[in-house]
Amino acid sequence: MLEIREIQVLIEKKSYAELRRIGHRMMGSGLTYGVRFVTVYGEHLKVLSEYGDLEAIRHVTAAYVIDLESFKAYISSENRGV
Repeated sequence: MLEIREIQVLIEKKSYAELRRIGHRMMGSGLTYGVRFVTVYGEHLKVLSEYGDLEAIRHVTAAYVIDLESFKAYISSENRGV
């Protein structure tokens, strides 16, 4: 999956075109691996990048990090049989 740090650097650089590409990649990854929330965050990142809304992009990225950590914890507990 995608490095969150990469998104954060692009936000600071205001690299909207690259953020749009990442959003598109996230949409594809979410669909490929069956992880719907990644697809949804990718859609949001793509659209917000088109509008150039940095504050909303930061908010969506922070929410994505929280959900990603929860997902990792869930997968980890499933693998341990908890």
